[in-house]
Amino acid sequence: MAKGVTRTACPDSVAAVFAALGSPTRMALMVRLVDRPYSVNELAAAVGAKQANVSQQLGLLKQAGLVTSVRTGTTVTYSTDGPEVNRIIALALQLLRGIVSRRYTSFGPA
Repeated sequence: MAKGVTRTACPDSVAAVFAALGSPTRMALMVRLVDRPYSVNELAAAVGAKQANVSQQLGLLKQAGLVTSVRTGTTVTYSTDGPEVNRIIALALQLLRGIVSRRYTSFGPA
């Protein structure tokens, strides 16, 4: 068994977290939220999406336990749900960079 993985982790729950990260829009939101909290409108502008779509995507991320929200008046601000979530995003980006680097270097010099 992998280090840090327990038998009590429900495979369905783990799959749900990774499914939530499987959308390009949701991943773009998470990458931004690692840096700082954002309102829905700020995130919509940052990713070039409609506010309603961003709200829906944030709801799915919240349901998966990846983000939290705080309402202040009419503004809802979202942030990642802790350092473990930030590490998942950082590792996903590191993995992607490694994959791209290996594929690029496998073509050899131009």
